[in-house]
Amino acid sequence: AIGLSASIYIILFVQFELSFDKFHSRADQIYRIGVRGMMMNNEINQAITAAPMAEALRNEFPEVVTACRIQDAGDWLIKYEEKKINEQNMLFADSTFFQVFSFRLLKGDPNKVLQEPKSIVITETAAKKYFGNDDPIGKLVKVETDTTLYKVTGLMEDVPENSHFKFELLGSLVTLRGSRNTFWISHNFYTYVVLKNGTDPIEFENKIQSMVTKYVGPQIEQYLGVNLEQFSSSGNYFGYFIQPITDIHLKSDLQYEIEANGNIVYVFIFISIALFILIIACIN
Repeated sequence: AIGLSASIYIILFVQFELSFDKFHSRADQIYRIGVRGMMMNNEINQAITAAPMAEALRNEFPEVVTACRIQDAGDWLIKYEEKKINEQNMLFADSTFFQVFSFRLLKGDPNKVLQEPKSIVITETAAKKYFGNDDPIGKLVKVETDTTLYKVTGLMEDVPENSHFKFELLGSLVTLRGSRNTFWISHNFYTYVVLKNGTDPIEFENKIQSMVTKYVGPQIEQYLGVNLEQFSSSGNYFGYFIQPITDIHLKSDLQYEIEANGNIVYVFIFISIALFILIIACIN
């Protein structure tokens, strides 16, 4: 009985680890873009990309159904009436957020809740924390020392535990000035794409390298004074890669991960332990 109980608990843990991000309706079509390269003797292997990438992917690659950027902008002081909370669970996202991800929106139009600057979508837990039992839609909160109040435009269910990123407040990314910059060699955003059914991810990954020549090369020449060929001949390189969203939690260990991930090796170890316990129990 002890052996069976221990094995069942381990199997439940393994199932949970393997379930990350599979609740999205288009989980098999969602990919995160990453950057890999070498610049000025510094290796780049990171989960963040440039601000203009999402728009370029939408406009220039027919394989892309839609794209969305997310930014973790650190802690934010949120004030509502007498309540002041240093909020650590706040992210900012493009208006396409609910077109990419299947987080359940309880109130608000998924296509409009993050469209306007100074808009915030909150989870049920956050709504209770700030507004009690009152309807949060239309409520105004103060963010940091901003004199313009942010408006609650959407209410959503709490983020599932098996999501590789979590939040309680989601602000409209258009609010942040940096979201509109045009620098391809400055990376601050997590970029996700939904690919059309039937798209070969390897072919798509190879195809998006054209953005290096088209956008990154001219800016390297502008700011570093060398063209892309000279840049490469000096031992530098730069390129993009894609990750299935369902692989991120267990198979990704990049610079600037949005949250600490798990490790597929530990999953295999726990499976082995569960089997070993079962074998010993059967022998006994």
